[in-house]
Amino acid sequence: MLNVKMLSISTVGLQTAESSRLVAAAGAIANVLAGVAALLFANRSISFGSWRYFLWLFGFINLMNGAGYLMASALLGGGDWSVVIAGLNPPMLWRVGMGLTGIALFTAAVRWAASAMGKMVRQGAVNRKDLSRLTIPAYLAGGVLFVAASVFNPISPSLILGSGAGASLGLTFGLLLVPRILEDKTEQQSRPGPSLQFSWGWFLASILVAAIFIGVFGPGVRLS
Repeated sequence: MLNVKMLSISTVGLQTAESSRLVAAAGAIANVLAGVAALLFANRSISFGSWRYFLWLFGFINLMNGAGYLMASALLGGGDWSVVIAGLNPPMLWRVGMGLTGIALFTAAVRWAASAMGKMVRQGAVNRKDLSRLTIPAYLAGGVLFVAASVFNPISPSLILGSGAGASLGLTFGLLLVPRILEDKTEQQSRPGPSLQFSWGWFLASILVAAIFIGVFGPGVRLS
């Protein structure tokens, strides 16, 4: 339909033979849509467990990535969204508007995710003392995973920093803000919530997914 030839897909992006505004914007749009859906499902859940935590984390990270790419493209003048606005005048006005939109969406994502987690704490589903344990390790693990996968990217070593460290540690720093945001708002917790228990099932599933992500999509999968 788009008449755009897909060459390969890897952890750092989708390579195409032709430039396309729609293809360039599709990744961030998909991030936002997936993030909204996941957080809505997380909010609808009653009890807190591995699945609700997964949905909250998945939704929050997708929203931060979707909004963060707008900010990064505006600041650096490159990336997917620079392709979207290429040729539009005046270029600086488009970059400023893109950056401000990214900041607004990123702020809204952090507030929404923090509000959702705060609701779980006030319901007694999550122990407020576990907030750092639920956010900091996830932030670090995601950063290590993306950097490790980007090392094998078939495009350029420079993407290890930009699409590896930047897209993970740079765009998901909102995870580190959640405990601080909720520090005072959840001080009067109705009742101590349970701690999320270690699960061998989720641990083994994460190892399998990480292996596929690094070993298969790290070096890229040729599409044509």
